[in-house]
Amino acid sequence: MFEGLNAQSTTPEKTIINHKEGSVFIGQVLSENSIQTILLLSTGDTIHIPNSKIKKIREHIIVYNGGKFHFTQGFFFGYSSGFGLSNNLSSSSSQVEFLAGYRVNEKISFAAGVNSSNHFIPIDDFTFESVRYLPIYAHCRYYP
Repeated sequence: MFEGLNAQSTTPEKTIINHKEGSVFIGQVLSENSIQTILLLSTGDTIHIPNSKIKKIREHIIVYNGGKFHFTQGFFFGYSSGFGLSNNLSSSSSQVEFLAGYRVNEKISFAAGVNSSNHFIPIDDFTFESVRYLPIYAHCRYYP
């Protein structure tokens, strides 16, 4: 059996800034110039970070509890696989799928993918029938 499940809620976009000394700041960028970045933290405090002290900036993301985050713009890639066996282990199925796409914004994404699905079925003790499907597909997703 092959199944998939996806879910997403609408959450405000944030920015994660990694400081060179090891601190991590999560908030919303109020302004930035060549000298500093001004960040509104989720606590309501505003901080000024010199750009020379910033190690990495991740923008256009949704931040979840525990520090996990999801990009709302840019390229994404996916992989899934699965297999199934019959109760006598003589017939089997396997599947592998690759997906590459682009998130336009937090609500819309487009992608293309390829899937390889293989099925092995015994005909008698010495003969097996092998069936392979190779669908190529387009993927579009809208998050209300």
